[in-house]
Amino acid sequence: MENQLQFNNFQTDEITDEEFINENIDKELESVRYATQVYDIDGLIRRLQDGDLVVPQFRSNTEELETEGFQREFVWKKQQMDRFIESILVGFPVPGIFLVEQSDNRLLVLDGQQRLTTLRFFKEGRIQRRNQDNGETVNSPFVLKYVSDEFSGKSYEDLSSEQQRKFRNTGITTTIVRTVPEPGDLSTIYQIFERINSGGTKLTPHQIRIATFAGRIVGFIEEINNTSDWRHLYGKYDVNAHDHEIISRILALYFNWENYSAPMKEFINDFYEKHRYADNPSHELENAKQLFLRVTSLIRQAYLDKGWAREHSISYVDSLYVGLMKRIEKSEIGAEELLSRLHIFSDELDWQAVSRNGSDKFFISQRMRAAIEVFGE
Repeated sequence: MENQLQFNNFQTDEITDEEFINENIDKELESVRYATQVYDIDGLIRRLQDGDLVVPQFRSNTEELETEGFQREFVWKKQQMDRFIESILVGFPVPGIFLVEQSDNRLLVLDGQQRLTTLRFFKEGRIQRRNQDNGETVNSPFVLKYVSDEFSGKSYEDLSSEQQRKFRNTGITTTIVRTVPEPGDLSTIYQIFERINSGGTKLTPHQIRIATFAGRIVGFIEEINNTSDWRHLYGKYDVNAHDHEIISRILALYFNWENYSAPMKEFINDFYEKHRYADNPSHELENAKQLFLRVTSLIRQAYLDKGWAREHSISYVDSLYVGLMKRIEKSEIGAEELLSRLHIFSDELDWQAVSRNGSDKFFISQRMRAAIEVFGE
């Protein structure tokens, strides 16, 4: 596939429209209340264990959350975990955390997942991670390694009583955010989350989307993400959920590309907002899912290249999918016909320009029209 472009950085739009920015600032000021409180580490861990403080995980199927699929997966490396624990044990100041209040008075972690999860892991003496190949949870002992000699080789249980007490009683500043008039207003939380997303390992726009707009639509898209043909075309699960984002983007464009307006992240947010309340997938969502799966099977038959969807430009992939989904709505297309038309499609546009301006309204319209025309009956 010589004309297809590889991408290394998953592209999303930046907000540049000044009026749009000012409008959202005004909405945030009107819709947010917050208070600051200090919790000791032991209290935070206890609240995590009791379910009063929740760090929902993407792909965890956590029930009864107003923001299902809330956070990204745990991504800190062992060195980051160890240094954070050591900072607490020697008395260094640590960053605060942001929580958001739900209508049932539970507190969800808006920012600070990595720190809170590390604290709980250390107190409980084990680290949990998800195997990216098979999705299974793997446990390993939490023993400090990347620290000074005083703490090297020690778990929580190996600490002296004085050290354990210091760990448990260390206070962490928490900012509790409440949206008004209704707690848990997702559009406002998205804006706040985006603004405070300035830590060492930043969230992507889609991770923020999962954190705020998800609802049941996250699980629906994850079902597609778990299918064998798509996993073959994409490869290993992406810790930053880019695989999940590609599917979201394809479905949003399939339904409404003709009414697209930048930025892309707001366009996908609108798609999530529209579908997040449904108890079950709507007929139109289920139909789109089946079309997506049929296209995925067709592409796999044509290429058989593992990792195809990860290796090619997102602009190329979403255009190809939308064009083929629109075609299959009307009539079937075989692998041989796909390959012959694909050469035409690959030569149809300046893909360097398209990829560089992948979320621009003009280029969205240009490539969607080209794909639908090339792969049409």
